[in-house]
Amino acid sequence: LLLCGWLEGAAVACVRSRLRTGIALRDLSSDTTKDAESLHFPPLLMTCGFTGFHPDGGVPERGKWRVVEYRGAPGRAVDRSGRGGETGMGFFLGTYTPRLDDKGRLILPAKFRPQLAEGLVMTRGQERCLYVFPAEEFARMHERASGAPVSDKRARDYLRVLLSGAHDDVPDRQGRLSIPANLRAYAGLDRDVAVIGTGSRAEIWDAAAWEAYLAQQVDAFSETTEEVFPGAL
Repeated sequence: LLLCGWLEGAAVACVRSRLRTGIALRDLSSDTTKDAESLHFPPLLMTCGFTGFHPDGGVPERGKWRVVEYRGAPGRAVDRSGRGGETGMGFFLGTYTPRLDDKGRLILPAKFRPQLAEGLVMTRGQERCLYVFPAEEFARMHERASGAPVSDKRARDYLRVLLSGAHDDVPDRQGRLSIPANLRAYAGLDRDVAVIGTGSRAEIWDAAAWEAYLAQQVDAFSETTEEVFPGAL
């Protein structure tokens, strides 16, 4: 019991110190919102949304209560209720076509900035694009990938290429992001780029390369008759 109590306290201290966060819960019967701590939910349970223990990324429902927000830095909140709204839905959607400046900087789409404002990791992606992860999402992905045995050559090769090209950054106040020269060369980026959302990450493509890729894939997508993600659609 003493060990469990210590672990719970350590987990809560870690989450609060790193994320400065609280959790908002909505009363499904009256549609009112309250802070989770005021409802005396177990603190360790409240950390589940950040460690990925719950399949939908939130705290399990307790009776009539449901998680609707994770509140991070002041003024930033992500709506997890599925209703959208002013705070957004917490994942990356859409296609945008900004341009790189002379210093290789990119102005992030306004809708992507809240998810990346606290820090991000950019690295090589498949099909010669760049992956852009929120720092916490990249840490979770790395933790899963590092579970592969060291003897697995494919895992070693993949992680070497993925991590050796990784670049961590924090966008400036204008939402600008610097793309290192080696990553610009990998993705063939010059001026015109496409920034697309793919759910848990954003991707940066050369604009012409993205249009060519999309043209190749869209017909096959429209004619798909089998489940690609069983049970999802």
